Amino acid sequence: MLQEVLSFMNYTGENDEFLATAQAFYQIINILLERNYSVINTKKVILLQELVKTEALLWGSLLTTNTNYAHVNLSSLALHIALLENALYKLHLNTSSWFSYQLDVHIEGPSSDAFGNGTFSIAVIVYRDLSEFLPLRYVAKLRDGNEMEFEINSRMVTVEVGRDGQRYVPSQGVFHVDLEFEHTVKNYSIDEWNISCGVTNVAATEHSWDFSACTTQTVGTNLTRCRCNQPGTYAALLTARPTNLPLSVSEQYHTVVLVGCVCCLVQAMFTLFLLLPYWWHHKTCLIFLKLQCCTATSGAMGVFIYAVRDSVPKASFPYVTTSLEAFLLIGMSSHLSKLLIVYTEVIQIPKVQHMKQTVVSIITGVPVLAVLCNHLAHHSTGWQLQSWWLLCGTMLFNIFIASAVVMLILFVFLYFTVMRRLNILSSKNSAGSKAIGRRTSETCCYNIFCNDSDGSFKHILHQCSRPIMPLCF
Repeated sequence: MLQEVLSFMNYTGENDEFLATAQAFYQIINILLERNYSVINTKKVILLQELVKTEALLWGSLLTTNTNYAHVNLSSLALHIALLENALYKLHLNTSSWFSYQLDVHIEGPSSDAFGNGTFSIAVIVYRDLSEFLPLRYVAKLRDGNEMEFEINSRMVTVEVGRDGQRYVPSQGVFHVDLEFEHTVKNYSIDEWNISCGVTNVAATEHSWDFSACTTQTVGTNLTRCRCNQPGTYAALLTARPTNLPLSVSEQYHTVVLVGCVCCLVQAMFTLFLLLPYWWHHKTCLIFLKLQCCTATSGAMGVFIYAVRDSVPKASFPYVTTSLEAFLLIGMSSHLSKLLIVYTEVIQIPKVQHMKQTVVSIITGVPVLAVLCNHLAHHSTGWQLQSWWLLCGTMLFNIFIASAVVMLILFVFLYFTVMRRLNILSSKNSAGSKAIGRRTSETCCYNIFCNDSDGSFKHILHQCSRPIMPLCF
């Protein structure tokens, strides 16, 4: 709603209304920041920061020489906006009781050659607890293959330069900011953790911090001074490199998994190609279900190969996990569908048009529908997945296990029911006992049919009016 209001006021160009509602705008932002669970969608956390900056830069473009600064001081947010009029701008900001440390901004003013024409302003935003909406710990993959862990260990400060209400990035060497941060975690192991200053465009749940744009100076055990040479959002961070497995061992594990998945994929595809010609000439539901099982297994192996051969981006976790879960459940449901089709024939259910196709659609569609609903729930609420795999305790894992257990229970029930029925038929029909015994010994108990004199197929042996002809469909 705030985004729509800001877009509307920016479109209409009602400057007086904009200035009159600026304080109320930040008071609403402050209400959201005061409550840790008010924003759970990661995209909305980024949007919230963008709204704060956009409102500040638009406000700065409306300042005049008579009123060349604006100030907002709230419980979770402090804001200072000023015009850039001099050749050198220096701001010493002491915002509030919860941020009482030094913040100096040095920037060459519009009179220098680095600036063009326009109205220039600067916005300094201090967040009290923005880290509450972000991960407790980040993991960044380095170029040498190792991973570095880091945590935000200070308040977060944003400094932006605007030109005519739009974000402006000064040339190299024109801008630098000096900040002094108090550590939020004071009792940390110096041998395992270092303090580093970082800058990012917006603080997000994914790693986006740039450590090379800032220099760090630690003052005692509780303070850190940072100097950064580009606008953005700043923080002092605890950084560490965890102990990792040797690269050769990790590559060996990946190779073993890849070889196994490739072998399974090759066998599934080979079986699929063998079944396709047979299905082309005998288009039956059981052959189709075998094709479905092979296709689902091939898809699951393809997902494994994609995920193992290279690191999967965090933004792709929901899609990889959903695809993997869907393929596995489809493969499991094909076996249940085959057994259920045989079961409907054995118990002599009256012939219904397209009954087999309906059975296949329902048994396959129900678990897939559960997976899709789960994916939509993750997408709409913004829940974060920590891995592409089905981690124990997550909603995806629970739904997968529940679906698999239900299908297993149904399969066991139908299996023993069909076996019992086939044994009864075998005892009643001595002529067909050999054929029934051969079918009973198979994993999937195929039914026995006979071709009656009228050309129709009947599925109860003693109903045939002439010698039986067993068929597998």
